[in-house]
Amino acid sequence: MAFSTSSRKEWYNFCMTVSEIIQTEEVKSVIENYRSMCFWSFPDDFMPKNKRQLLLALDSLERYGDRVAYQKAGEIRQWL
Repeated sequence: MAFSTSSRKEWYNFCMTVSEIIQTEEVKSVIENYRSMCFWSFPDDFMPKNKRQLLLALDSLERYGDRVAYQKAGEIRQWL
């Protein structure tokens, strides 16, 4: 079953645990794409492993990233 963008967000909201959210391609790709801009103070291989680390990553995206990073962090925050 294919999900539209809006129904996909709703699906994430109601069906995924934090661990599953962390494993999504959206989270992995935004961290990889913004690693040098937003995660320069983190270990080179940083990937969030729990809710606290995910929230820290989202804070860094919002603080040090560009507008797109800020928007992506907001989308991911809605899934929590």
